[in-house]
Order: sequence, then structure tokens, then C-alpha cells
Amino acid sequence: MTKNKKGYHSFQWEDLYLKPYKATKRYIIIALGVLGTALALSFIFTLIAIYIFPSKIEQKKANELNQLVQIYKEVQENQKQTENLLDSINEKNTIISKNIFNTELTEENTENDRYKKLKDANSLQDLLDIVSDDIKIIEQKSNIQSYYYSFLYHYLPKNLEKFNNFPIRMPLDSTYEIASGFGERIHPILKNKFLHTGIDFAAPIRTPVYATANGIVRNPDPTMFGYGETIIIDHGNNISSIYAHLLERKVSAGRRVSAGELIGYVGNTGIAFGVHLHYEIRIKNKPVDPILFIINVDPQTYYHYYQEAKVFNQALS
Repeated sequence: MTKNKKGYHSFQWEDLYLKPYKATKRYIIIALGVLGTALALSFIFTLIAIYIFPSKIEQKKANELNQLVQIYKEVQENQKQTENLLDSINEKNTIISKNIFNTELTEENTENDRYKKLKDANSLQDLLDIVSDDIKIIEQKSNIQSYYYSFLYHYLPKNLEKFNNFPIRMPLDSTYEIASGFGERIHPILKNKFLHTGIDFAAPIRTPVYATANGIVRNPDPTMFGYGETIIIDHGNNISSIYAHLLERKVSAGRRVSAGELIGYVGNTGIAFGVHLHYEIRIKNKPVDPILFIINVDPQTYYHYYQEAKVFNQALS
């Protein structure tokens, strides 16, 4: 319907047919747009569900894989602890062989091969194969130590005197805790890192201290003023032991002492932080880790000491 020249509305037949058609066309276009948008969103959400949210089967496989990886890590940790213990025992054997039997012990280094295998591993089965190989290495090391100690078992009764000259005993008669071990530690006074040249045993004041081997008592070096009351025992073969920060000395320089003999009492003299015994072993006057020499304790106690001595902390002296 339109206006004519006189201002009256006139009826147009096209409006009767075209207006509904145009409205329907617009509604169809809107409906198709909504439907297309819905389909596009459905497709996108489906892709997200597929790639982000795994199916029940995939979730089950992922859980199983995580469990296997966790088991592998635990096996690796246990294996590493066992290998560390065997390596420390081997270090002891090397020292004993060199200083008593005048022989050298050698061991093939397999660390590089292991790291190469780990780098080339592409599946969980590859990792399990590596663990299997590592277990075989541990078995071989254990067999070597078993044969070696079998030899010592037959050798010791006939040559016990040689071992009495070797500092393989504990300087204290009880299993006191190790407060700080050998190696890089934090200085108790200066608070900076330094080389801690011995082991600090935390023990009550006046705890008896014993010689760890036969030897002759020597005067301390003048540069050892920070050690307080100190006893040095020369065991021969360029091996000596040092007992520092004592409350009291029971032996004087020049005296010959026997393994297990009382030589002094635990104290807090010199530059020290708390009552303790600072114990050192030196070969050719060079400090070495005393934990490698102690063999007169049961394996469980030794492993406990070994773990304590490896902790990075503040030394007591």
C-alpha cells in the first residue's frame, strides 16, 4: 500500500505476495546461520574433547604408565643406594689393598655406558632393560666383595697384627651420631664454605676416646692451634689419625699406644661449636675420608654412618 498524489493510500498487490516471502527468507537465513554456528562449535568442542579429555581406555593406560614410571623411579633410587654402598666398600678395599697388601684394585667404569643407554631409550621396555643390566652389575660387584672378604676372613687370623696398625676402628666405644662428615661444609664461625677435613662425632663431654690403631703419639703441628687439645698418632706407612678438641689428653708425645687404648676425653677446646670429637685420618699428611676406614661395625650401622656423613651441613669445627 502506497500514497498517491492526493495523499491517499492505494493498495499494491505485490505486498500481499512478496512481504511474507521476504520475511520467511530472512528467518531461514538466520536459522541457517544459527545452525552453522552450532555445528562449528560442536566440531570444535569435539576436537577439544578428543585431544584434551582422554577416553576411559586412554586414561587407564596413562594411569598404568604413571604407576610403572613411579616403580621405575623407586627401583632406581634403591639401586643407587646399593651401588653407593658397594662403591664405598670398594674404596675401603682399595685403601686396604694398597697400604697392607701393596696391590691396586681396579674397577671398570660403566657410568658412561649407562648414560648413553638412558639417552637412547625410547620406551618403557628400554628402561626396564637398563634396570635389568644395572641389577647384573650390582650382582657382579656384590660377588667381588664377597670373594674379597672371604679372602680377608682367611688372611686375618694369621696377620692380625698388621690390621692393628691400620685405623679401622671407631674412636668412640658407642654408636654416637655423626654431626658432620668429610668434604665441603659450612664453617661454624665464618659461615662460608670450606673443606672439612674429618668427621665430627656428637658426644657428651668426658666421653672416652680410644686409639683406632697401634702407633706412636706425635706432637701436633703448630699450625693446628684451632684444634684445641689434640692427639696425633703415627701408625706407620705414612698413615696417621687425629683426635681434636679434647677436654683432656691421657697420653703424651713419644708414647706407643695400642689399638683400643684410652687416649683422652671428648671436650670443646680450640675453635669449636659445641662439645664433640673431631676425628681425621691422613695419608702422607693429606686428609682422607675417615668413613672409608671404619670396618669394625655391623653393615647396618656403617650404612647409617655413611648416610649421615654425606649430608651437607654446618661443621662443628
